[in-house]
Amino acid sequence: MSAGDDVWAAARARARDEVRAAFAPEPRVCRNCGNEETTAARACSRCGTPYVEVQDPGLSPRARRRLLIAAVATVAILGAAAAVIVPSVQHGKRQADARARAEDRVTLARERRRIAADQRLHSAVEPARLRALPAGRLAARLRSDLESSITADARARVRAHTLAGPILRTDCAPVAGEGGPPLGRYTCTAVNSEILRHTADPAGTLGYPFWAIIDFRRPSYRWCKLNPQAGEGSATPGSVSLAVPVPRGCDIER
Repeated sequence: MSAGDDVWAAARARARDEVRAAFAPEPRVCRNCGNEETTAARACSRCGTPYVEVQDPGLSPRARRRLLIAAVATVAILGAAAAVIVPSVQHGKRQADARARAEDRVTLARERRRIAADQRLHSAVEPARLRALPAGRLAARLRSDLESSITADARARVRAHTLAGPILRTDCAPVAGEGGPPLGRYTCTAVNSEILRHTADPAGTLGYPFWAIIDFRRPSYRWCKLNPQAGEGSATPGSVSLAVPVPRGCDIER
């Protein structure tokens, strides 16, 4: 055997010895149950806990720095995006609110114009010869003509589809202590239904409220329809809350 062969044989022998030493049984203590044994096994024969604890290598300092830089960059990007988006959203909301307020103002103005037109002043002048009538007959005549005029007005509104019919008649009553002359103030109702009961006479009426003023001096009269706000059930002075004031010529509260 040559010298070279002896060297390789010795090397192989050392390798075999090292492998046998690596896998040779050795004393071990289980970290879980405390079992002590001499073994080449990788886990405790009693509880199965591995003798070799695999540790999480974790992040290297370099990786941690990169992660921190990425987090800071993300926060900066989100902050920049918020600085652009939030004012834009707020501006859009302010514009939407402004449009809504403008639309509300337009709607309110349109409704007030409609109510003002619905409450426009109507008037009629009677023949001057009626002034020769006795006071009682003159008052009855003017009141009857006023009721007929309001009935005709209300029926015209029904034909125009601004009121629901039918209009049966109009009942006018003088405001307490103000039946005239020289001026008489009246509350009127264009009746479109009667509240019936078990007697011949109705218990009441339902209809549309009007105010009127009779001038016994000319003689003449003026009237206008009311548009009480919701919840107002009476057309007497002091009990009506109007969204739009009635014209001065038929305002019985003046």
